[in-house]
Amino acid sequence: MDARATRKLCALIVLRAAMDYRQARKKNDRYTLEETERFFRSEWFETINPIPELSGEEMMKRIRENFDLKNVWAELEKER
Repeated sequence: MDARATRKLCALIVLRAAMDYRQARKKNDRYTLEETERFFRSEWFETINPIPELSGEEMMKRIRENFDLKNVWAELEKER
């Protein structure tokens, strides 16, 4: 797997976690909420985070504020 494909995979993992976090908040799904919060606070998240300017805490805050996840995907598409 080349570097670009690796970055894209990492970004997709984070994007999926963001979608799961948002959905868990809407449905008050405590288990998924705890799991995604643990992910966003983990070293693994720091390692694969496609937007290094945003910490996991900041990412969760923006998701709670209805951050448009499409912006993350748009940034990925620019790399193509």
